[in-house]
Amino acid sequence: MARFMRMFFLVEASLAGLCYAVVAIAMISDVFAREFFNYSIYGVQRAAVLFVIATAYFGLGLATAQNQHLRPRFADGWTPQRYHPVVARIGDLLSAIAFATMGYFSFMM
Repeated sequence: MARFMRMFFLVEASLAGLCYAVVAIAMISDVFAREFFNYSIYGVQRAAVLFVIATAYFGLGLATAQNQHLRPRFADGWTPQRYHPVVARIGDLLSAIAFATMGYFSFMM
């Protein structure tokens, strides 16, 4: 399972990098076309926004997987040390629910 999760992380990171590269190439090509040919490429700005959103979602998943996301630390001392693994699993469950909800609404739109 650990190997699968590493491979999944690498695939997700690669997709995030690819989305970011698509955004950069799309915007550079649109600016180039406007500056040199006085013509804007139809739909490229909307596609770039969608790829930025995809990159943000990939980045959110990657940060959560590495436990590097921003979180409030004021409540860290509310539970005894022995309950920290349980609290961590509850946090993982809440993250899974949040990602599933975002995924559901993204497919509904």
